[in-house]
Amino acid sequence: MNLDEIGGYGQHHVVTALVGQGFQCRRSTKPRGANDIKARKSKQNRLVQVRTFLKPSDISAAEKEKLMARAEKLGYEAWVAEVEVDETGVQVGRIIWTRMT
Repeated sequence: MNLDEIGGYGQHHVVTALVGQGFQCRRSTKPRGANDIKARKSKQNRLVQVRTFLKPSDISAAEKEKLMARAEKLGYEAWVAEVEVDETGVQVGRIIWTRMT
């Protein structure tokens, strides 16, 4: 499985979770496994960076600053959704949601 496929699986799992919470979602795809989702519902707007991995990893300070700057420009809250998948794209465990502040 390549990085684009891994990212696609993670994005799918996060969109499904957000829709289940009542959000409307728009995907903003980038190559190499990094994906952003714009999620909106009534008075909440979130820019969610989806981090999909086969093994856990941390968000860098530079990535955090970039996400927060983009979210602020859009008037959204900045969030990171960490999704672990197995070799077939099945979600492992729960999505870890972190609001960037």
